[in-house]
Amino acid sequence: MQNAVHGMSLDGPKGLGAMHKPLLLVYGARDALVQPEASFNRARILNPGIIGKFYPDSGHSPFLEQAERFNRDLSDFVDAAIRH
Repeated sequence: MQNAVHGMSLDGPKGLGAMHKPLLLVYGARDALVQPEASFNRARILNPGIIGKFYPDSGHSPFLEQAERFNRDLSDFVDAAIRH
């Protein structure tokens, strides 16, 4: 997986770059499968409106590892998107 992720490409015009809806990307800073900051920075190049959250004490599954924080962040994101 680690080798494949580095070679994956994002189809800019049809993928993240074409997204016109609010988008939240959540990363565990200790993720062993992807490089969180590099992944987020690539996504931001394609879509500068993307919001990122980094969980310093989580690995690949912050929604399980820090469920309470994840649920709160997701709820806040949805509330903000509805108000916008």
